[in-house]
Amino acid sequence: MQVFFIALTILSLQANSRPNIDEAQVLGLYVTPLKSKVSQSLNEWMASKSPNEFVKVWIFFTDKDVFTKDAYERALDEVKNTMGAGVRKRRLKVRSEHDLVDFDDIPVCEEYIQRLFKVIDGFLLAVRP
Repeated sequence: MQVFFIALTILSLQANSRPNIDEAQVLGLYVTPLKSKVSQSLNEWMASKSPNEFVKVWIFFTDKDVFTKDAYERALDEVKNTMGAGVRKRRLKVRSEHDLVDFDDIPVCEEYIQRLFKVIDGFLLAVRP
């Protein structure tokens, strides 16, 4: 359980040290992190566990490491350029070429995931939009 809190601390420190936060907030690309990243019910549940007990928790990443309009456009272009032909064809049935990809398609900041691999034993990565 201590590892879980270490991971949250790493994520919190990283998010708070990112550049261009003001521009990102204006563009809607950044939301100030919550003070408590762990819900009260999870805190209570974890307090009932032994310190040596292995527990499974979900960690939801939201930081895409995109804080400026230019970075956002580059990230969207990267996603669009690496999109498979089948995916493009399916999306064009319900979307225009202009809005083929959006913020949800940009991958989470890989740096955070790599930091977690270093501090959490038995890490299972599950990706979902």
